[in-house]
Amino acid sequence: MMLNINKEVTMVKVTSWFMFCVVAMIVIMVIWAFPVNAHAQGTEQHGSAPVVTLKMWDSSSSLEQYAFLAGIVSMLELEKEWQGQKGILPLRQSMIGSWCAGLDGMSLIQIHSAVNSYSMNNPLKQDRLVLDVLWSELVQPKLKATMSGSGSDTSTRLEQTMGSSKKQKTHSTY
Repeated sequence: MMLNINKEVTMVKVTSWFMFCVVAMIVIMVIWAFPVNAHAQGTEQHGSAPVVTLKMWDSSSSLEQYAFLAGIVSMLELEKEWQGQKGILPLRQSMIGSWCAGLDGMSLIQIHSAVNSYSMNNPLKQDRLVLDVLWSELVQPKLKATMSGSGSDTSTRLEQTMGSSKKQKTHSTY
């Protein structure tokens, strides 16, 4: 009987955390997505979703920058949880798994500091996407370091992904 109560308490905690993450992500998306935000006029449009460049990052307040990063991390965690429940694709074979492994152990403060540092040290690359900076400056180096010489299918997939993303880049500044 006690075991069932503990399971129910755990489920309530997980469900509450999940709902908090969903609500937080929606709030963050609303803040960043609507053009009534003065910064949204500086975003580039690829398809229908606005993308955030370093120029927009630099013109945003620290609170807005942290909200953006919290939204990214929340989205990654939600997708990781969903993939784990559905069992559709093992995390080690998905881009979500790569992002989570690459950012593992980093706090929002460290991620924020890394983006700010990159932006200050590369003033001529203000058209670069913040997500591209996160991928190429934080995630990719960590994945390469952990996978060097492993010959794993994840390493091969990472190389294929990086090769195909280089072909798809539309910005001439990087």
